[in-house]
Amino acid sequence: MIVLVYDSLFGNTAIIAHKLADTARKLGNELVEMRVNEINNDLLKNASTLIVGSPTQNFNASKPMLEFLEKVDAESIKNKKIIVFDTRIDLNSIDSKFLKWLVNRGGYATSPISKKLKKKGAIIVGAEGFIVSDREGPLLEGETERAENWLKETLIKGN
Repeated sequence: MIVLVYDSLFGNTAIIAHKLADTARKLGNELVEMRVNEINNDLLKNASTLIVGSPTQNFNASKPMLEFLEKVDAESIKNKKIIVFDTRIDLNSIDSKFLKWLVNRGGYATSPISKKLKKKGAIIVGAEGFIVSDREGPLLEGETERAENWLKETLIKGN
């Protein structure tokens, strides 16, 4: 069973999460999809794979996602395959050199999520960012299709 847990502030990460859930199910996987505040460690223990997604906020994952990651019991994810995604603004779309430098230095949500889960013994098999046109979105055209293709490749590679 795959467990997909995500947070979404403006709906863009939720759109990607739903697309990933649909894709995994079409590939024949049993999947449970939940918002980050609904998840529990018992559900994580029963998962073979975990998909985690968050919007990028202040060069990090969202606050609810960070709180969830702190509460994750290491035993429930030890040696589990983890797929991580985020939504983000494209670095190339930023005009300000200073802001571009900040974003480049600060990073995106996939990095801290991956680091925290690896520290608890998880195996990261894929991480990807999906582009929004502005802080509140919308997603760029083609991003949901890219998400579908990426997950197919990642699930095949991760098995």
